[in-house]
Amino acid sequence: MIAGMLPVFGRAQAVAGGTVSPGKATLRLPGVFGDKMVLQRGIPIPVWGWASADDRIVAKLGNAVVTTKANRDGKWIVYFPKRRAGGPYRLDITEEGRAGGRVKFSDILIGDVWVASGQSNMELRLNAADGYRGEKKVAAQMPIRQFLVRRAQRCGVGLPADGVSR
Repeated sequence: MIAGMLPVFGRAQAVAGGTVSPGKATLRLPGVFGDKMVLQRGIPIPVWGWASADDRIVAKLGNAVVTTKANRDGKWIVYFPKRRAGGPYRLDITEEGRAGGRVKFSDILIGDVWVASGQSNMELRLNAADGYRGEKKVAAQMPIRQFLVRRAQRCGVGLPADGVSR
């Protein structure tokens, strides 16, 4: 098994549906962010999402605090300083001046993120593989996290997605 596989995330989006009224939060993040995620070590750490246009976003990862402003389309991105492998950390993101405009994630690790993709044979679950019991014991001793991007059926040529759904 490879340590630091992509993270397993809980549902963690703060989304205001329908018409946005003044003072109501519109803060949301893509589905790749969530509890128990792994963020890549050794690089500036990007976190991005959407909010109301021109709103100030304050993000805190551990003791690092960064701020930005959502653009006119409501998109925003912040970068946390490089970190060494470690954790667990908390990530708090706030859309200032908006009731309910806060998203919190916990049990975050900093480490190596691996992306694996390929053919349908990569969907084989470990519990269906030879040597499953031994691998399970080894994996239980490592901080391995996994995130599965579910397949989506699309008609025609599509545009890149803003995120993944759960």
